[in-house]
Amino acid sequence: MTRKLLAATALLASSVAWTSGAYATVMTVTLSESGFANSVFGPSITGAISIGPLSYGTYTVNQVSAQDQSVLGTPGVLNSQSLNVSSSTAGVLTVDIKSTGLVGLNALMDFLSSFAVNLLQGSITTATEMTEINGAPLSSQAFTALGTSVQNVLLNPGTPFTADEIFTVTDVGGSAGNDNLTIDLSATQIPEPASLALLGSGLAVIGFLRRRRTA
Repeated sequence: MTRKLLAATALLASSVAWTSGAYATVMTVTLSESGFANSVFGPSITGAISIGPLSYGTYTVNQVSAQDQSVLGTPGVLNSQSLNVSSSTAGVLTVDIKSTGLVGLNALMDFLSSFAVNLLQGSITTATEMTEINGAPLSSQAFTALGTSVQNVLLNPGTPFTADEIFTVTDVGGSAGNDNLTIDLSATQIPEPASLALLGSGLAVIGFLRRRRTA
């Protein structure tokens, strides 16, 4: 009986833990602006991607860099560490950082989107940051000044799944502008109540058996 309890408890504990590495991720960066053809960079299969400095549309993209679950390890999903853009001409630039083949669970997960604007100057007056899972919006925040926002959403993403971090930068023109934006996306499993109850019962029985042995 003890062996069965130990095996059941170990199996349940392993299902609650979320480990990565079962899939190979693929990362891309896409730049888009009205009136210009989209520019796609990648794919990268190393778990990290970085572009810039380069000119695109009415903007100069100094740097876009990101790491996904392959490098971050759980609970990290996708982090865009820096996005620096400068422009002196009116326009709206969208930067889409995508990672496919991410490891998920066929269970409810708590996705945490951490948005931050570290710099917003000159003619760049607005920045909107968004996260998506499997092509559907997860969380978003619009900024007109420096600031942060943390939002969580419960979702079953399936496995494998795709995550996007999207920056939309608006430049009103007339002078130079620049910004520095970041998004960090993480996820943790939400154990089902029945699983938690079973795990608790198993641990209680094991504790009782250990006390009997030492008595």
